[in-house]
Amino acid sequence: MPTTATVVNIGFFGAVTIGPLVGGAVAFGDVWRWLYAGLAAIAACTFLLALFTLPDQDAFNPGMPFDTAAILLAFFATVLPFWAAGELTGHGFSSYRFMIPLAVGFACFVALLLTQYHKKEPLSPVELLWHTYPLLGTVAAMVGGGAFIAFTLLIQGYKTEILGLSPLQTGLAFWPQVIGVLVTAVLLGALLRTRVLPVLTLFGMLLLIASGGVLLFAFGPMGSDKLLLGVIGMLGLGAGATVSPGLFMAAMSLPSQIVGRTLALVELVRSEADFIMAPVMLQVARLESGGHGLTQAGIRQAILITAMITGATTLLGILLYLGSAGARLPKPDLVSWLGHPRPAFDSPAVWAVLRRKGARE
Repeated sequence: MPTTATVVNIGFFGAVTIGPLVGGAVAFGDVWRWLYAGLAAIAACTFLLALFTLPDQDAFNPGMPFDTAAILLAFFATVLPFWAAGELTGHGFSSYRFMIPLAVGFACFVALLLTQYHKKEPLSPVELLWHTYPLLGTVAAMVGGGAFIAFTLLIQGYKTEILGLSPLQTGLAFWPQVIGVLVTAVLLGALLRTRVLPVLTLFGMLLLIASGGVLLFAFGPMGSDKLLLGVIGMLGLGAGATVSPGLFMAAMSLPSQIVGRTLALVELVRSEADFIMAPVMLQVARLESGGHGLTQAGIRQAILITAMITGATTLLGILLYLGSAGARLPKPDLVSWLGHPRPAFDSPAVWAVLRRKGARE
């Protein structure tokens, strides 16, 4: 399991951190067709590897009916916000091409959560996820991933549009991100069986907040290229310490038999933030820059808003933890989680500590 956690972390955000390097090279050489061909080849190799190596096994819930309504709601809750974010570049916030898909997609998302919460045998375990540790892990994965991508896009805009660097030069500057995410991927594997998994997630959120604060300084008159490289490395550390740890914290709070359905819902929620937060912050930067090319003032304003959202979410998470679990940190029992239909650790109900104090009074 620790090895799996390390590899999963590299797969989740190791690929994202190497994206600017690959994207810069692709844009510089105008070889985007080869990029898609390479991705298709990787997918084919992965399929063949899974086909010939994974063992055959029975379905976990063979008698469970196909939930058509949940599939459709999840489909539109994912596709429509992604479409809306794509319309921002050419049309802006006030365009119906942005507002209508976003509103309908968000309505589908809320309807999915409500219907699955009240369903007797849900496809997505919304009610089970509505406990302290799954909720904290989901929010950390959602906001942490969104903030990381927003900061990355804003740095790219600064380097290409303000400094006038080529895509290749810009992409190469992101190498510290790869080192950062590899470090926290190994750290996740080492800490997976300990009580400090929630602490690692908090550490990742604080790193992202600090990255935003240092970026504001780096884009000021006293900033430097070395300082910006340090920030990029911090972003890699923060990405590796938020998304995957949050996913594991949510998954291990529920029985392993429904881990696929659990992670599917968490990933859907996380994708909403990733689709929306980064493009919105980039559009905010353009508006604050006067609506045309990016300026340092516009980028700094978007960075400040992103850091404030991340900070407010982190503070809310700390208060939720203190009001729900107190000072107790759970130690996961991975053997029981894998071999028996029970969670790796018990997750208290939301605001459990405050409820107990109120009952005693």
